Amino acid sequence: MKKIIFILSLFVCVLLGSTAYAAQLACTFDLDAGAVDITGTAGAGGTYTLLILNPGYTLDTVQDGSHMGVQFQYEGKTDESGTFAIRVPLNTELIGQQGEMAVYLSYPGLSTPVCSEFYYTDADGMKAAAEAVLGIADMTETEDIIAVLDQNSGIFAYNTEVYKALDKTELAEHMRQYVQHASLTPEDYEELQKELKIQSLLCGYNQGLEKLLIQDGNMIYAEELGLTGLDKEKNITAYSLYSGEINAEGIQNVHKALFGNEYTSLEAFYLDFASAAVVEGVRNYAKSGVGHISGILEKNAAYVRLDLSSYVSSHNKDSQIKNANCDSIAALQEIINKPLSNGTTGSSGSGSSGGSGSAYFPSQPEEPGREEIVSEIEQDKYILTDMQEHSWAAQAVRELMEQGIIAVPPDGRYRPADYITREELVKLAVEAFGIEPAAEQSGFTDVTAEDWSAEYIYAAQAAGIVDGVGDGRFDKKAYVTREDMAAILSRCLDYKGIQLPVVQEELRFTDEGEISGYAREAVMLLAGAGALNGMGDGTFAPKDPCTRAQCAVVLHKLING
Repeated sequence: MKKIIFILSLFVCVLLGSTAYAAQLACTFDLDAGAVDITGTAGAGGTYTLLILNPGYTLDTVQDGSHMGVQFQYEGKTDESGTFAIRVPLNTELIGQQGEMAVYLSYPGLSTPVCSEFYYTDADGMKAAAEAVLGIADMTETEDIIAVLDQNSGIFAYNTEVYKALDKTELAEHMRQYVQHASLTPEDYEELQKELKIQSLLCGYNQGLEKLLIQDGNMIYAEELGLTGLDKEKNITAYSLYSGEINAEGIQNVHKALFGNEYTSLEAFYLDFASAAVVEGVRNYAKSGVGHISGILEKNAAYVRLDLSSYVSSHNKDSQIKNANCDSIAALQEIINKPLSNGTTGSSGSGSSGGSGSAYFPSQPEEPGREEIVSEIEQDKYILTDMQEHSWAAQAVRELMEQGIIAVPPDGRYRPADYITREELVKLAVEAFGIEPAAEQSGFTDVTAEDWSAEYIYAAQAAGIVDGVGDGRFDKKAYVTREDMAAILSRCLDYKGIQLPVVQEELRFTDEGEISGYAREAVMLLAGAGALNGMGDGTFAPKDPCTRAQCAVVLHKLING
């Protein structure tokens, strides 16, 4: 009892001081171990005090004599860098119930104790929460889905300040589609928890919550998003560049590149992060010179979709690249392809290896008013930088762009692995098959005349190509399954009176029984015509979302043969 009173007195006393340190505290509950991992900062080589309270207790109630509310108290000393880490096994008999548990950090000079929270539960509690979240698959009202997510944010540990600040409509829609397409049970609560944590953070980036995601010039949730292990996983150096090799301006530019996008997957986030890190590594390297450029390009080119076939490292070439001050991978690719004034893209002589700190020796200055001798090479606007891993779809995507069916992306990225939405597919179908415009239709409560896709949806609806999903909704942002893609495109053929030749009479899929009745004939029609293929293992995967690359290939075969 004296120990507890002493600890509490420390928390009262520190209110009188001030601090020059930015105290940090984070805690993670390990369900399997029944323990909580606590990390933080408290000043180099100094003492600190931790206090963990049981569910339902606060500092005020404990100070009033409710010592049963104290789960753990500890006095320790930080290391030379001012950090500490400790694992605390929890006494479940003292906890008594599942719920939020507060962890308080204090040390001499800190004006107010720092607080972090975690949710204590057991496996049964996690399964119950997972069952509740999986139930949103059948919900149609966004408010109802958000209510479920709010109720379980604590137990699944995504109730961060980022989550609290979100417009949760985006997260609710993603999670509804996720649980519809993922074959999860309540026992898969860890996978569901991971998706909720990641998607809440990605939504934060999409919505520009920079103040909650960036602290002291660094990404707060880099580890949670998997960025700290990205280099090893992808065999690149992007995180190393970001965390220790580029200057403050470069770090800030990396952050800017990640906000205001429409991320639905970590892969897209990773690619943008790595691309920005490479660009900033080239133009905002912390050390002077150009000796670092070849190493950055060669180690990261494959992942960020840079073609180095015309690149030969030399001081002149690397100086040309750095002086161009490229702000995107597309711009970097352009300068890599651009010849030097001697008509080459590089030189095998005086080559420089990867590294840093090379001195800069400027080339001979050009005469005032001298015109560029080398003619500029006009860049092919149809070149895409992200099709290397989807080369099987590259020709189809390119020709559909040339035909004006697919819009040319301004950033040079088609995003072939992203799932296509209902409104995106309808737009492509209407453009490809020349379906006539129609007056505004009625019946879809989630489609208004102001929507960019409205004219295409109205045209497809009038032609009998699409209908709603129930409750008067079209669900335009929902991902299209592979079987639905086949059904919609088959209706386009019927509407235009197009007969497909049969080139594969006996094509069968091992999962034919999983194809919905309304889509079966369409799938077999397109497969028999050679326009639709399986997944390479004998299956068709009818319920899987269709990717943008897959859709482009099928559409291209239907209209171009």
